[in-house]
Amino acid sequence: MSFFHSAYQLDGILIAHFFLIIALFQMFRLENNADGRKWCFNTGLFLGIAGTFHPPLLGILPFLWLMILRIRPFVFREFLLSTLGFLLPLIYAYVYISVNKHLIWSDFVNIKTGGLQSNMVFWIIIAFFLILGFVSLITISYKSSKSSLRFKKLISILNLVMVVAILLGIIEFSGWGHFEWFSYFALPLSFFMPFLFFSKSSSLVGNLLFYGMFSICIAKIFIK
Repeated sequence: MSFFHSAYQLDGILIAHFFLIIALFQMFRLENNADGRKWCFNTGLFLGIAGTFHPPLLGILPFLWLMILRIRPFVFREFLLSTLGFLLPLIYAYVYISVNKHLIWSDFVNIKTGGLQSNMVFWIIIAFFLILGFVSLITISYKSSKSSLRFKKLISILNLVMVVAILLGIIEFSGWGHFEWFSYFALPLSFFMPFLFFSKSSSLVGNLLFYGMFSICIAKIFIK
């Protein structure tokens, strides 16, 4: 996160990260053969709260349904509760804004400089992120072949989060030339990267990439 502005100044994106992490842990409590209404509602609720702090995340609702389907069969009540949980914080926010006659701050793409000093650093970091993600996924795929079905389902949920992060980053960069939304890629990457060190064949690559990113983290301070 030190490569992004949110690491230096508290903002809605960093708070949204926090609630996304909580939502993931709620999602991970779902079981295939147990009542999942509570966890579906909680997951939707925390994702909705994340969306109130960073409005572009409101588009994650279809991905929420896909995540639930990765663990459980379709149950209408669970899908309804997850949607209601997602909408509840938005309704509260709308009522509060309407009653107090506040203007909605919509300039959420006006990111100040401070995280990444130059486009060169940005492209280097994106390259490292993609390489880390690719190598980690290869390692996880190998491990998944010997793991339980539930482990594979949880990994598929993280893959969906990675897709959301990449889509958000592409939308922001293509629309406004910023790259702060790519920071959501760090969430699934923080789960995937440790698997690089679980086998001798990939630990060397993991160490090289990790210390490479650490070196860039220090060097970027001096890059203008």
